[in-house]
Amino acid sequence: MPQTLTGGMASRPGQRPEIDGLRGIAVAAVVLFHARAPGLSGGFVGVDVFFVISGYLIARLILADRAGGRFSFADFYERRARRILPALLFMLAVSGGLALMLLPADLQRFGSSLAAMTVFLSNVQFARWNDYFGMASGSAPLLHTWSLSIEEQFYLIFPVLLVLAARRGRPTLVVALGLIAALSFGYSVWTAGQAPNLAFYSPLSRAWEFLLGALLALGVLPAPGRRTGDALAAAGMAAIVWAIWRLTPADPFPGVNALAPCLGAALVIHGTQAPGSRVARLLAFRPLAGLGLISYSLYLWHWPLIVFGGYYMLDEAWATPVRMAMAAVAVPVAWLSWRYVEQPFRGPDGWLSRRRLIVLLSASSIVLGLYGVALRALDGLPQRFAEPVLRLADPDSRADFPCAGRPLETRAGAECRLGDPRARPTFILWGDSHAAMYRAGLDDLATRRGAAGFDLTELGCAPLIGFSGSGPACEARNRRVLEVIAAERPAAVILAGKWGPAMGPFIRPDFRGVWSEHGRRQPYLAAAEARRALERTVAALTRLGVTVYFVEDTPYALSASPDRLAKAAVLGRPPSATIGLDEYRMQLSGQRPPAEALQQRGLLRLLRPGLRLCDGSICRLSDARGAFYRDAGHLNDRGARRVAEVFEPVMTTACGGEACARPRPAP
Repeated sequence: MPQTLTGGMASRPGQRPEIDGLRGIAVAAVVLFHARAPGLSGGFVGVDVFFVISGYLIARLILADRAGGRFSFADFYERRARRILPALLFMLAVSGGLALMLLPADLQRFGSSLAAMTVFLSNVQFARWNDYFGMASGSAPLLHTWSLSIEEQFYLIFPVLLVLAARRGRPTLVVALGLIAALSFGYSVWTAGQAPNLAFYSPLSRAWEFLLGALLALGVLPAPGRRTGDALAAAGMAAIVWAIWRLTPADPFPGVNALAPCLGAALVIHGTQAPGSRVARLLAFRPLAGLGLISYSLYLWHWPLIVFGGYYMLDEAWATPVRMAMAAVAVPVAWLSWRYVEQPFRGPDGWLSRRRLIVLLSASSIVLGLYGVALRALDGLPQRFAEPVLRLADPDSRADFPCAGRPLETRAGAECRLGDPRARPTFILWGDSHAAMYRAGLDDLATRRGAAGFDLTELGCAPLIGFSGSGPACEARNRRVLEVIAAERPAAVILAGKWGPAMGPFIRPDFRGVWSEHGRRQPYLAAAEARRALERTVAALTRLGVTVYFVEDTPYALSASPDRLAKAAVLGRPPSATIGLDEYRMQLSGQRPPAEALQQRGLLRLLRPGLRLCDGSICRLSDARGAFYRDAGHLNDRGARRVAEVFEPVMTTACGGEACARPRPAP
């Protein structure tokens, strides 16, 4: 039987080479998506195709072994270990050596992910850090292991469930798996809208994909004839291709959007079993099926090669060519891994007895896990770099968002207070991470003025009433924020956010009607809605007697990231970050007109912190001491303090009552 994503089964009678071809398409989609190949914005769905294939093959194997009276859990897990662990541990060991090129903060995170992967919990680790597509920019060499962790978590439980349910007969087994699959799909749909990071990384939201394949292995569908099978398989391939071409990282996933690739994979698997299937012959094309045979090793190696190969590539124009080159290099590397690491351990006659295999693999996992823990505990070995590099890359200079994600009921706590703790809060900071990034500067300024305010920011939630672009969870939170404002009656509300994508062109328009950020394409359809939502929000605040301050976004520049400045220093280049004033004005071209129109009507006051970074025709996003940004778009605490004086009008409004004291000198 062919391999699964995590190694699969050795060839047996009844092997289906067309499934190898389907696997080849799936792994090619993932690799090319990570390489940023144009036109494959949904290539990440290749993993979901793998999950369906894996569920089908493993269920078929277990059922066949039970029918032949030869199934045992010990044999099953030994086979899994032989297929999965040798190639995985070898990749982790090599990556552990290459990771010493990483900057300290990235090496610390690598250590954490390495330790987590040795116990198949890397999906849990990555879910705590950031969204998958944010980290796919290239600083997490083990990011791709999230899917391997989910698969192994599933297979700790699935064989037991399958065997127990099978003892009660096939109808009970079908009903049990179908019910669990339905519950998992419902959970996937709900979390995709409410908690997208959890949805992406949780085995509970992915279980239905494996079970879809398992139900196929149970024969829940009648065997098709050649014509019917080819029609089903062709429809399945069309669904997979559509998902690869049309879906984007901005679409909620998995949930409903995972139906096309998963049902498509199921239709291909079912349809191509028909005798004489033409689609099966196409998928069994030797180069495609060969790619499927090495798909596990290719999946293992492609992402570390892409990350390490492009880690010090600072010229964005070369980023995609370098990624494509590393993806090409991954193919022969994968073949070598398949031939000389995977194959020798396969089958009961593979290298080492069961006892010796367990000892070797366990010892290797423990050593790698301890190595990862050490990298984390030793702060990423900063002594590898000179002091100027460490100063530029200092993670302590990055903005902290302690209040984001907290319930609004906790706003009275220290984490959500700004300014003088003795004063009554008279202003509110409302917005997403592009509002939360001003926290340090606002806190210092308000403290000096004797003013106080609340931080009501939430990551990813634009402060717009009735705006669907941020998702239903943000809509609900924004309504609650408005209720808090109505209850608190502050003198001023600061509206700040990542306005560019919502209201017009941001960074670079790819073609008419579309903006692009890190390869994610979104239509301008939300622009008009966002402008109406801004007018609606400002009107609601004005009715409450609040003075509204609208904060233009600061410049966006890839060169502004502390990591990029530090890498430039490592390479001996001048560590400076600048952007032309004209380019910055282009970035503001969508957000400035609607804000200025409302200002002319006396409904809000416009604040422009970005201009405090600009001098003449250049905006300087760093100085001799280091960066003003934590990444390409967010100010760090130094940057927030650099632009803090732009919020003086807010303090004047907030200090209109008895709560404010005389200004104190800046430290």
